[in-house]
Amino acid sequence: MRQIFFTIFIFLFIFSIQSCSPKPELTLIQKSKKRIPNWIKGVPIDIEKWYKVGQASAIDSITSEDNALSLMKKKLRLDLENIITENYNIKEKYLHKITKHIMNGRKDLISSLKKIDSSFVDNGINYSLLSISKKDYYKKIAERFNHYDVEKQISLLNDDLKIENFIILSSIIDHLVIHFDCLLIKNNNKKNVETDILEKTKRIINDYNNRITFSFEPGIINSLPITNDGVNINVSIHDNKTNQKLNNINMIQDLGSPFDLISIANNLTEANNIKIPLSADGNPYSFTIKIDYETILNTPFFDFFLFDIKEFKIAVVPSSKKVFLNETIQSVNSSLGESVFNESVKSCFETKFEMVFVNNEDDADLSMFFGVSSIGNTSRSNRKQPFKSEAFLSIKIVETKTKNIILDHIVATQEALNYDFIERASIKALRGLAHESLSAICF
Repeated sequence: MRQIFFTIFIFLFIFSIQSCSPKPELTLIQKSKKRIPNWIKGVPIDIEKWYKVGQASAIDSITSEDNALSLMKKKLRLDLENIITENYNIKEKYLHKITKHIMNGRKDLISSLKKIDSSFVDNGINYSLLSISKKDYYKKIAERFNHYDVEKQISLLNDDLKIENFIILSSIIDHLVIHFDCLLIKNNNKKNVETDILEKTKRIINDYNNRITFSFEPGIINSLPITNDGVNINVSIHDNKTNQKLNNINMIQDLGSPFDLISIANNLTEANNIKIPLSADGNPYSFTIKIDYETILNTPFFDFFLFDIKEFKIAVVPSSKKVFLNETIQSVNSSLGESVFNESVKSCFETKFEMVFVNNEDDADLSMFFGVSSIGNTSRSNRKQPFKSEAFLSIKIVETKTKNIILDHIVATQEALNYDFIERASIKALRGLAHESLSAICF
């Protein structure tokens, strides 16, 4: 019996010791952290590839791949701008327009060359590493450029100012613009400037442009571009090389604010007659007749190739405007006399344009100025080369109150040569100009 109690006592003693001893601490199992790729922290630098990293969450409307592609397109456009500005003297307005056009034409190429090198997800954010091979990119562009033989297309052009030539030029311009960076890189590898296809195309277009001449009825507009509002004028264009009338060359009438740019065809009455709009506020204004190269060449980049777009500015002066004759050209022809010239000019403008001349500038709506200038070569390479002088008669019409220039135009020119003295050539040119002055003004 005693043995049983002893055994129970020992058991209770051991149980009490174990229950009072401190419990062992629980060990937490830590999850291993994801290793963030280095390309997320910074885009890899590689001489053979371009890289861009895009990211997006599950709730974003655009994927990380599309985000990376968008960033890649911006990168390529920036590189394109750098190539053009470093290799070609281009105006800012052309740079933005051309690079935008080029990149729009390469969307399919960029999408076909893109590669997703790696992807990563962290805290609900998706990351994509996109790359494009530089070699493949420029190789494909060069293949596209060489697929179209520009030199062959130029050889198809002839000397006629016909619409067929402008259609060929349109395709050439579009091809050169869309591959402008490729063309610059290609030309920089050549030492012969004559092989520059871009400059050759420019010379062709500008030669065509310089051959175009405007012709107006009444004929006085050809030398003195003034008309009243509300009347009709006739306009046509000619090839000054062949003297042929050009019926297939589009024109536009740029009336400026508050008028819109309109096609001549939309404002014709009959036989190429243009109806001159009435002045809304009764004040003079001016408009410009231009060759509609954007329609003819079917491209918005025509002005990038043209040095001096052919145009003709005409001043529109409502009838009964009061005019003050501010200056005369007495120095042109002393034998004519200042009063004779003044009275002849006044009579001409009163008859043809219904102007009213006043003696006080404060009472006038317009101020009219005449001026004479001349230029000439003061030196020559040898005695067989003559001295050459050109004299110019110009007219300027200015609104008295606003000082807006309505017209600033060279009315007549005269050229003269002399093998001994430049002064004699100048005097001869001025005398010749004097004989033409009144006939040019009062046609």
